[in-house]
Amino acid sequence: MKGYSKVFLDTAPIIYFFDEDVNFGEEVRNIFEEMLGEEKKIVTSTVTCT
Repeated sequence: MKGYSKVFLDTAPIIYFFDEDVNFGEEVRNIFEEMLGEEKKIVTSTVTCT
């Protein structure tokens, strides 16, 4: 993922990550690690945070 500095994450990938979903959990973890490793900003909605 190149050419961006900020990513909006919808609720679903965050739930997949925290629930360690068997289908998507590892893929979401890889995306998070890549974004954090490159110090990208991650934003989400207030609904997700609630």
